[in-house]
Amino acid sequence: MLLHHQTLRPWQLLTLCVTVCLGGAILGQSVSPSGEGAAQGENVKEETVQTSSKDQDEDVLSLLLEESSPPVPTEQELRDLLDPEESEEQPPGKDSANTTEPDEGSNPDGGLLPVRNLKLGPGSLRGVVDGPDGRPVAGVIVVLQGLDARIMTDDEGQFALEGMPGGLRVIKFLKTGYKIVTKEILILNDGPTALRQGLELRPIETATDEYLLDEIEVVEEFSEDRFAGITLGQADSPSFVSGIGRAEFEEAALSDAGDAVASISGANVVGGQFAVLRGLADRYVTTTFNGATIASAEPSRKAVQLDLFPTSALEAIDVSKTFHPGLPGDFGGGAIDILTRVYPSERTLSFKFKQSWDPSLPSAFLEHPDRELDFLGGNVGADLPQYLPVPGLLDTEFVRQEWQGLYDTRTLIPREGSPEQPRSLSMTYGDTFELNRGAKWGVMLAAGQATKDRFNQSRKFRNVRDGREWTQLDYARSVDWNLYAATGLQLGENHDLNAVYFRKHIAEDKISRGLDLRDPGELSLPFGDRDSIDGTRPFYDADALLTGSFYSIQPLERDFDVFQVLGDHKPFGKGPKVHWSFTNSNAMERRPDTSFFQFATLDFTSPELELFRATQEADLVRSLAPQFGADPDSVTWGELREQIPSFLLPIFEGNFPVVNESLGQIDTVATLNFNTTQGRGVQTTRLKQIIQETANDYRLGLSQEFLFDPANEKRGIELRAGTNLSRKERSSRGSMFELFFEARGIGGDEGLSETEILPVNGDTPGNENLGERIAEDPAIVSDLFTGSLLGAPGFVNASTGTGNNANKIFNNADAEHNIDAFNLSGKVFWDAYYLLGGVRFADEDRAAQLRDPKPFGAAGEDPPSISEAVVLPSLTGGAEFLDGDIEILGAWSRTMARPTFHEWMPIRTFDLSSGTFRAGNPALDNSSITNMDLTANLRFWENLTLTVSGFYKRIEDPIVDVISVADSSLIQYINGSSGDLSGIEIEAELTDIGPFSLRGNLTYIDATLIYPVSNAGLVSDTVVQFPFQPEWIANLNLGYKNEDLGITANIVYNFTGEYATTLRSLNTGSDIVQSPQHGIDLVIGKKFGDFDGPGWELKGGIKNLWSSDRVQTYSGGRQDVDGRQFETATNERVFFVEGKYAF
Repeated sequence: MLLHHQTLRPWQLLTLCVTVCLGGAILGQSVSPSGEGAAQGENVKEETVQTSSKDQDEDVLSLLLEESSPPVPTEQELRDLLDPEESEEQPPGKDSANTTEPDEGSNPDGGLLPVRNLKLGPGSLRGVVDGPDGRPVAGVIVVLQGLDARIMTDDEGQFALEGMPGGLRVIKFLKTGYKIVTKEILILNDGPTALRQGLELRPIETATDEYLLDEIEVVEEFSEDRFAGITLGQADSPSFVSGIGRAEFEEAALSDAGDAVASISGANVVGGQFAVLRGLADRYVTTTFNGATIASAEPSRKAVQLDLFPTSALEAIDVSKTFHPGLPGDFGGGAIDILTRVYPSERTLSFKFKQSWDPSLPSAFLEHPDRELDFLGGNVGADLPQYLPVPGLLDTEFVRQEWQGLYDTRTLIPREGSPEQPRSLSMTYGDTFELNRGAKWGVMLAAGQATKDRFNQSRKFRNVRDGREWTQLDYARSVDWNLYAATGLQLGENHDLNAVYFRKHIAEDKISRGLDLRDPGELSLPFGDRDSIDGTRPFYDADALLTGSFYSIQPLERDFDVFQVLGDHKPFGKGPKVHWSFTNSNAMERRPDTSFFQFATLDFTSPELELFRATQEADLVRSLAPQFGADPDSVTWGELREQIPSFLLPIFEGNFPVVNESLGQIDTVATLNFNTTQGRGVQTTRLKQIIQETANDYRLGLSQEFLFDPANEKRGIELRAGTNLSRKERSSRGSMFELFFEARGIGGDEGLSETEILPVNGDTPGNENLGERIAEDPAIVSDLFTGSLLGAPGFVNASTGTGNNANKIFNNADAEHNIDAFNLSGKVFWDAYYLLGGVRFADEDRAAQLRDPKPFGAAGEDPPSISEAVVLPSLTGGAEFLDGDIEILGAWSRTMARPTFHEWMPIRTFDLSSGTFRAGNPALDNSSITNMDLTANLRFWENLTLTVSGFYKRIEDPIVDVISVADSSLIQYINGSSGDLSGIEIEAELTDIGPFSLRGNLTYIDATLIYPVSNAGLVSDTVVQFPFQPEWIANLNLGYKNEDLGITANIVYNFTGEYATTLRSLNTGSDIVQSPQHGIDLVIGKKFGDFDGPGWELKGGIKNLWSSDRVQTYSGGRQDVDGRQFETATNERVFFVEGKYAF
């Protein structure tokens, strides 16, 4: 292992970075290295001359503004405008083009070549300028504002600017006789940006008409080809990259990064939050923030929630699908990099308000009973205690007060209110200030707030014991806000310093109402068991169907923040480039007080009573008809009973249900089977879970380019080296308390007796016996506490005591995950060909410690720590043909996938409504991955691009979650044997079809997973489809833009095929499978005023204009389980209107 920083501290690395930056800034401003003094002097002189060139620009433009027809500038005047310094130094009588340095666009044959290398970054711009007739326009001066660079188009109207910094840039097109055009475009950091610009003729003065011409500014945000790209030539990181930029964000009214990534080829987003790339779920996908790894606000995931990031704060989102050593080694499906805005091309101040209408929201909406979320999502509530006193060990009065204090902090039944339709508002401000000596200062501020109500109804089934099913109504109200602030300082061309801060706060109340719960295999809650149908007769003189009901109230608070400082430097001009960054991020998920209140519903009107009666009658007919000489297939019970002596009828009909529908439905806390004394009668559960994660990411990189020939920048070699230290820590704290209301069956006289809960025989309906009164108003339980479990209800520490579900719940643990990485790479480039090879060395340490309180009787030993060193090589090659119309890329690499905190930490979480657990596995191994990719980018015409990619991945020791063999209520994580994925992606973009454009992608993936399953006690491998891997993924976007009317429209279609979410661990068990998903969104916009200028903009549309529900079902296993619905979620149609005003 080449690098393992035992002594290097994070603050030391940061000090080193700052020292390099400051030293570089001083040297870059005051010292010229040997052999470069002339170049430095020329730069100073050029700056002075360029200042005078602005005056020449104004002189030429003034000619265009005169009332009389101005003379057409001569070729020499245009050359002077293009480069006045070069014209002044040119010897008399000699063509200026012949004296231009080759790297500034000269041609040995004379004349201006439309190519210029700015040497400022990895981007490039290739453009063609046409006239009104569609023919190319030669001699157009193309000015890149802010960088003091300009170039002239050739006879074919073409030009190219190489070595451009990425981001938004303003370009101006000047040509005598044509209107001046200004464009705002987004330059890709990876690969070329294409542009085709048309010019309009300026009006000509006639004898009867006069025209006073002002400079016409046409500002348009270019929809560049971020659809797919291959980084070729001298780009920083050759790879196959798909991406999406700000133009597409606005086009499709995308509100956050989750919406954006969903439109990228080979990607589908689970729950609007987590990306699945090329069929690999979030444990195989790394999300970075300006290149740095950050904490995850979702405890059960490694990947960052994409919906955290509003598009107002983003410049673009890049998805790398091939690996190179500069990327994190956790690379399976790909790497998502969220790029933020720092330097806006012009002053921006906009306000946006969005109102949506969700017709699925019910008129009666269940809400938190004790409070309301405020505008900023505060007031979520206080945390439950970590401990409660144990009865018998302390004074009973003290115990009673503690129990009573806990119980009284929450009303257990939600209140009924009205839904609030979703809405959001946001503000964005940005500007770039030009300073002295070529320096500039960028500022970006963005803030937003949103609130949303959601509703879903689902019939759920869990294959635990004999099967548990119920209907669940979910009501959720969320409030979130975000704040983004960024600033940057560029000191000339050689130094760029940025600082970024982002924070997101989410508060949510989720209310769940459970109905018709049936769990015949649970001894303490035999809901739906027909044997208990007649159990109500002794108390109500009638029979009822006993079903379960519950209310769950789950307050949730998530906080996420990231602070980042980063810099890029060229301390010695053409010397080594230095990039550094420090990123601190913190994530917290707080569930301070989840309550689960369960009770029984006695349904005296259930149709199943009559069905049960019919079954009983049919059984009697079959057994008695032959004895009375009747045909059992034709005689009815009514006919047969007339032949039976009356004194025998009560014997035969004693098992028939007694129906009294006037009793209706009665709720009671008598949740036990009335015919048994089994179980413990848990009536209420209170749960706390708080998870905090901190991540610090340190990066330092160096690169140096060497040219084989100083006169040819397209042939050379580039060497890179970098280091990356990642430090992550997670803390998990929780407690769980169960209230035993009737606790028979665990010894003694704990709890209230049956006669105290149930009515006596003959009680009339509505007499408000204790069981019914508590179900109606659980608050009265507070007065029943005595501090003892003898003859009264009481709490038990369910996460520490013997009532801990066989020690399944572990809430409290700390963990840390540290990675030291070092990368080396070299790239050889020769004209249109290049080869990049490199290696990433990584040293990983992870360890966890259990914290008190621990479960009673559980082993107190911490799991063993794991250390592993890996070497991850990669090789990438590419070429372009036919002037870049065909680009080919091939790549091979070895990478890995590491388990998430949630998967390997020694904690177990419990789902109260379903009764299922999830258990971490500290012994999980990392997965090793072999990647192979081949990509071709074909540019048939200027408006038609096609990208075809094939890939293959081999995964050793893949991580999968399976249903436990020993306990069907437990989901655990294991290593499989291996997995194979191969597929093909096709992306196409067709633009300028009149006012229409069309973009689409299609992905086919064939993936198999081999993992162990148990069969009759013997473990053997089985082959299944890879989890979360759909076979087909498709996206299509049809756009319309009419600048004259100021109207835009987009129809977006998404499709994700079927995939498995959870796999069986028993050969006779079942998988859980997600159904295919279709969705169509429609967005229509209208701009009032100049199409690309300030003013009002109105957008409206329909999300899920046509969509399919998200249905998960069991697949395989027992006949009575196969095909049963696990759960479902409805994709409801939502209407929205959005107003925006920009200054």
